[in-house]
This record gives sequence, C-alpha cells and structure tokens, in this order.
Amino acid sequence: MILLLLAASLLSSGCAGMLSRATTPMPPGHPRAAPWELTRELLLREESDRILIVVDWVQGAPADSAALDHLASVAARYGQRPASWVRAGEAGEAGTQRGIHEASMCPALMDPRTSYVFVRYVGDQLDHFGQAWTRRIYCAGRPRDVHFIDINQDVHHRLRFLWLTERHLEQQTLVHEYGHLLGLSSNPEHTFYAGYPSFAGGPHCVRPDCPVTLPSARSIVYGLYRTGLTFRYLDDYCERCRQDIEEARRFWRKQ
Repeated sequence: MILLLLAASLLSSGCAGMLSRATTPMPPGHPRAAPWELTRELLLREESDRILIVVDWVQGAPADSAALDHLASVAARYGQRPASWVRAGEAGEAGTQRGIHEASMCPALMDPRTSYVFVRYVGDQLDHFGQAWTRRIYCAGRPRDVHFIDINQDVHHRLRFLWLTERHLEQQTLVHEYGHLLGLSSNPEHTFYAGYPSFAGGPHCVRPDCPVTLPSARSIVYGLYRTGLTFRYLDDYCERCRQDIEEARRFWRKQ
C-alpha cells in the first residue's frame, strides 16, 4: 500500500508538470523580483497580532464550518500568527461586515492590531466561483487595508462529483481566493493571464497542483487524477508559491 501511494504521488507530480500552462507577460511596470506583489500584512507576523476572518451569509447554502476551519489554518500557517473565524455579529464583530462592504469607513469595533478578512457567502450571485479584493480605508486618520472574499457557494452543490464533496470544493475556492489576497501568482516565472493580452481577471499560477491555478479543463482533469489516486485535495499552495513567500519574507526583513 505504501509503495502504491508513493507511486501515485510521483505520477501526480509528473502530471502536474506536463499540464502546467505557459507563462504570459505581466503588465508593464510589474516587479520582476521579490516581493513582487505579495501582501506583507498577511504574510509577515510582525504586521499584526492575529488574523480574524469575519463570515457573513447573504443567501444560498450555509457556510461549511470545516472549510472555514481549514481557511483559518491556512491563514495562521502563512500569516505566522493566530487566525480564527467568527460569524458577523459574534464576538463583538456586530455591524462590521455589511458596513465595510457598503462604505469606505472604519467600523468602530475594528481592532488596530488585528488583520481582517471578510468572507461573504452570496449563493449564486457571481458568474464564477468567487472573487477577492483588498480595500484601503481610514481609521483615526490612518490608512489600513482590509481584505474581502465573496464565495458563490451554491455552484459547489451542482458540481460535486464522486469524492469531490461540497466541502472540499468550497474549501478549495476559499484557499484559491485567499491566495489572491496573499498576492500569489505575481511572480512572472510561473504566472499567466487567461485573457492575455488583456490583464483583466487577475493572474493565476501556471501549475495545476496549486489552488491558485485558474479553474479550467486541464486543472479539473488534474484534480480528479490527483484526488482519485492519492485522496489529496488542492488545499495548500504549490512549491513555487511557497518559495515566493519565503523570498518575500527575506526581502522585507532586510529592509
């Protein structure tokens, strides 16, 4: 059994290389070296005391607690500090979610030593799995960034197949969108734009074994292949993206 799993893992790695996309040019002026456009606040432990994920349900299926637990573990691992999630209105977070989506203002209850990620479950309002963005707001006259994910969770119910459960699909979408918040796939050496020469839609990792890859036929084929052989999901970033994070940290700490 051990030999079978080892062989499957090696085959999976080789398959990832074969199915990787070619890189595309980056927008003019894009950084060519570390830290590229990685997000210091979410990757360097000195930036805040904790990462708090505030979850709001707008419509559709309820949020999956296990998927959110995994997102919090990813945030803690790469943020190098405690991370947890709460539902909007719990633990003193009342009013932060909708207020901050609707206006660029600082909710009174936001802790200055906490990094905030707001996750909103929107049912089936988007034409894709999810979206992520960062907004700069002003608190007490000082700028700060807050981070957002909208997740189209109802699409996961329609696309579940065999061992790809709703939870794992939701989990992969959350990790994918969080990867965008981290700034992953901004290294030109392993980045592509699906609509190139347009840079709309954001960059994605070329490797199909990375959650930040663009959902496509080849990434779906690879996901089925990998999961079917090894029962491992795309729940962590690829080796190249992890290397980028370490290079960015070294750069920031030398400043």
